[in-house]
Amino acid sequence: MAGRDAEELLAEFGSPLMVFLPDRVEDNVRSVSEAFGSRFPDVSVHYAVKCCYYDPVVRAALRAEAGIEVMSNLELQIAELTGCAPERLVINGLGRDEAYVQRGVRAAGSLHVLDTWDDFTAVARGATNAQQMVDVAVRVVPQMPGDLDNAMPLDSKLGNDAGSGEFWRLCDAVAEHPWLTLRGLHGHQFTRASSPADYGRFLAGLAAVACEAVTRKNLRFDVIDIGGGFDTRSKLEANGTPLSAFADVAAKELAAIPYPFRLIVEPGRYVAADAAVGLTRVRARKERKGFTWQVVDLATNTLIPVPGAEYIPISVRSSEGEVKTSRLGDGTCAPSVICNDISLPETVAGTPLAILHCGAYTTVFAHIWGPRPPVVLALRDNEDPEVLTDPRAFSEAARAVYGYELDLGPDHSP
Repeated sequence: MAGRDAEELLAEFGSPLMVFLPDRVEDNVRSVSEAFGSRFPDVSVHYAVKCCYYDPVVRAALRAEAGIEVMSNLELQIAELTGCAPERLVINGLGRDEAYVQRGVRAAGSLHVLDTWDDFTAVARGATNAQQMVDVAVRVVPQMPGDLDNAMPLDSKLGNDAGSGEFWRLCDAVAEHPWLTLRGLHGHQFTRASSPADYGRFLAGLAAVACEAVTRKNLRFDVIDIGGGFDTRSKLEANGTPLSAFADVAAKELAAIPYPFRLIVEPGRYVAADAAVGLTRVRARKERKGFTWQVVDLATNTLIPVPGAEYIPISVRSSEGEVKTSRLGDGTCAPSVICNDISLPETVAGTPLAILHCGAYTTVFAHIWGPRPPVVLALRDNEDPEVLTDPRAFSEAARAVYGYELDLGPDHSP
């Protein structure tokens, strides 16, 4: 990784470790820009910061000329502190509090995505009080099949049904408000999109909404925001489905919109997931039901078992030992699984493993519970590792949250 040996890192920093690779973040952002930028004349990529907050990750996305998409006051502050220009912000989220609204209104030139009437009321009030024009997009759920692969449920809390009239009423309210400008149409319906065909069916519905806006209200959106929701880059490419395949269907389906627009894409997992590797050691083994449980110390308090999560273990050492079907778990007294049924060389206690696809929706959800938290590093080519979170920080957090003085240092045993 970035010129450093995995076992040397474990020896230096202890186990478990999370290693973020900012150079990969930059490359992933640029691959999004290249895929869509070669098919659309005006494209803006915005990193969905909710998937990973670490400063080197966010700044790497900004270096690759991404904007940022946020969903809370906390995330908006991260965007500001890392230097994202206000006009490169997409401000999202439901049930916004006053502090979030006011901070967002002050970010002149940002795009506010509205999804509920209460948020319309709050943003309209904030814009009026500040005497500040605010650009708005309205989130829609277009008419589309309900069985698309890895699509959000059609009855989720997100979006407004185009067919129900609620979406059009919200558009009217924005258009009629003196301090709001209706700029965009926002649609985001996937969490791990891996089928370009299904993605195209969603985009066909989104294009139909944009076309209906012209015939129904003579309304043209300056911005079409298709959200993100793409699966991990390395996984898509390994399966023969590069992001260019999604860009192809986007170009095909959105060509139905009869006017020019700026396309916004909001990747999160695609940018961050394969830009971090977990390093861990096997602490125990157990033969059961025809496979081997490998109990490791990088645990589910960081590798959160969210639906669809795929953490892939690989051997750090070259081995000629017997390959066995393994399952990966942690040391907790819970039936959680990190990875099911994967072939790994035979291990002993202390064997190091690397775990792939650890960069998205892991550390942002991590909590001090049960197993030892990992030391977190950022590692760039030809540079010394940067420690992002160390045992002292976790111990201080434990004292602040639980009131205990705890030693949460890493383990250096082989």
